[in-house]
Amino acid sequence: MPPSPGQPAFQVPRGSALADLIDAANVGGPRCIDGPVGAGKTEALVLRAAALIASGVPGSAILVLLPDREAVARFETRLTPWLDGSHAAPRCRTYYGLAQGAVRELWDDLAPSAGFSATAARTLPRLLTYETAQAMMYGIAAPRIAQGQFEGLSIRPQRLVSQLLDGLNRAATGGYPLDQVERRLAAAWPGEPARLRHYAQAAACMQAFRARCLDRGAVDVSLAVELFHHEVVERPDRRQALLGGVEHLLADNLEESVPVAQRLLGHLAGQARSTLLVRDTDAGHRIFLGADPLGAAELCAALGPSLKLSRRRDQDPTGAFAAWALLSLSRDPSAAVQDPASRAVEPTPSQRPDRDDALARTALRGAVEAPDRRAMIEAAADAVANELSGGLAAAQLAIVAPYVDGVLRFALDAALASRGIRLRTHRRHLPLRESPWVRAGLSLVALVEPELGLPEPFALAEALATALPAIDPVRSARLVRALYDRESGVLAAAEGLDARDRARIGPAAVEAYEGLRTWIGREGATGGEARPTFDPSDRPSGSTRLEQRLTALVAALASWRPPAAGEAAAFASLIEAAAEFRAAAPVLEQRPGAWAADFKRLVLQGLVSVRAPEPDDGDENAVLLAPAQTYLVEDQRHAVQLWLDAASPDWWSPPYQPLTNAWVLSPRWPEAQIWTRAIDREQRDQVLARLVAGLARRAETGIWVLACLGEAGELPLEGPLWRRVRDLAGDGLRSTADAREGGS
Repeated sequence: MPPSPGQPAFQVPRGSALADLIDAANVGGPRCIDGPVGAGKTEALVLRAAALIASGVPGSAILVLLPDREAVARFETRLTPWLDGSHAAPRCRTYYGLAQGAVRELWDDLAPSAGFSATAARTLPRLLTYETAQAMMYGIAAPRIAQGQFEGLSIRPQRLVSQLLDGLNRAATGGYPLDQVERRLAAAWPGEPARLRHYAQAAACMQAFRARCLDRGAVDVSLAVELFHHEVVERPDRRQALLGGVEHLLADNLEESVPVAQRLLGHLAGQARSTLLVRDTDAGHRIFLGADPLGAAELCAALGPSLKLSRRRDQDPTGAFAAWALLSLSRDPSAAVQDPASRAVEPTPSQRPDRDDALARTALRGAVEAPDRRAMIEAAADAVANELSGGLAAAQLAIVAPYVDGVLRFALDAALASRGIRLRTHRRHLPLRESPWVRAGLSLVALVEPELGLPEPFALAEALATALPAIDPVRSARLVRALYDRESGVLAAAEGLDARDRARIGPAAVEAYEGLRTWIGREGATGGEARPTFDPSDRPSGSTRLEQRLTALVAALASWRPPAAGEAAAFASLIEAAAEFRAAAPVLEQRPGAWAADFKRLVLQGLVSVRAPEPDDGDENAVLLAPAQTYLVEDQRHAVQLWLDAASPDWWSPPYQPLTNAWVLSPRWPEAQIWTRAIDREQRDQVLARLVAGLARRAETGIWVLACLGEAGELPLEGPLWRRVRDLAGDGLRSTADAREGGS
């Protein structure tokens, strides 16, 4: 097949085993490709899909299964240059997309036998987003919390809700009944009896959630997966009806798939003319989301010998660093490349990474320890400036940390800005309330729609400072204090300002304030249409006053103080989320006519999140800042990485999740096994080893590791990552004073 313009720069030696595997004429038994990140596995999968299309195979006969929507988009982008426009592209799907599609397509057959109420079975299913599922679960959990349930758990309501949904998802993706979640957790728990009560309370919430779904015809992700697995995949007649046309099966990142997805792949591999599965041997970063890396290894082993690929560079310092991490950070190095919950499959020699500390050391561009966080951030900014002066572009640099909060973003942005360097931040999910423009929009619209709940003075002051030109926080506070009546929600005319306030606020700010009052008066006079009834279509249609007001506010903002691209996207997400909640209101059992006020409350409580936009926000010349796990899951890759807070135990400590456990809720966990401190330590070590190795594999030339040893009056930090890096660096370890003197 001739290369198309812009095709991937990936060369396959003629006559090689990989070339034979890619060749469309190869329709033999199923095969797997194993290897580390950067070995060319995904490129080989793309070439296989392109070869099949070029040979005349219809796109509908090719199924490509990928771990998430971002991976689907990346695969389709890579495949596009190979398509000449005359052939249909293959079906690129996620397992969850297949499950939801099956529920829609087979609803009439599934609903009556799956326990849905007669009323629900006669209407189309309402597919819940994660946000609307959170809202439904919050409606179930909140009254119980108010009654004293979950007492003693130091956890915010939104985190509690997400863990309840996690329990539902664990049972569904593990392929076992929901009532086993409590039993598995309780059997493994070695601590105080109060936690057993919490498990029972959580189980009651999950069962109530599921009962409400069945009664109302609502289908969240967990229920879609459960229906798909038990009622379609495990039913040969339905599986054949839905997926019988799949002749060629391809799958990437098999190690990131959940058990039920691997079960589906096993079935399809038995019926397809050809199968090609791709697996990263030292990945499995979605364990906390239910991924089963060992199951992926077992599936490949069952399909026959795998083709092993390796990194293409002769001298590979970052690959050596990854091997060093797997061997030095894990107590059981062989387990670090597999699922840590089991030892059912012994690693082959090729799975045991070779250790070359000398080569790994050359991947360290710098190992810097700082006495406090401010000094560490300044050292990181110096390191970035040093890399830029050495010829790298800002877009080739990434800064990762175990957690990225507002304080870190602000401090790092300021440190880089003082050196003329821009920063862009990326997280996988963003609570809408974190956007000041979203908070401002809800406050300003509430002045026109008082049933949303009138804004508090501090919230309105923030809204004025955010949305209006010439108004800063000091001026907005004066305006609100002088002119806002909290009881009626009325903004008085600026004529009511005394001479002193008017002089301090200034004429430009007063003019902007009066422009807002004009908009409020105009919007208030339009009235808006009545709230529509429930629309049972798959996507919400029409609009309500809330969506109309928010849209009108967007138009007004264009003439006041237009938001930046990222904030405009957040505001657009707010409008889209409002439409989703309005459409789902009947199944959420919200108060009649009050869904908009409930929606606003949920947004401000942090229970409404959106998928973050791609980190490329239009600023190509900026350094990326991302949480370490997000960086891996999004498969980011950069020339140089900078790791912050390396001495923090946060690199080693999992999130606080008292109502769930990724390993105990795996179907591989022996139900009689107690979760001991030794097991806990072992899992932490292995997750850290995989995390560090995964990051290193995605750094092309080198890594900076920077540690903050603590703040004044605190005990010094010395997490396991920093201890090992410090040993590896040896004489190359530098203090912040040394680091300022330059050079990698």
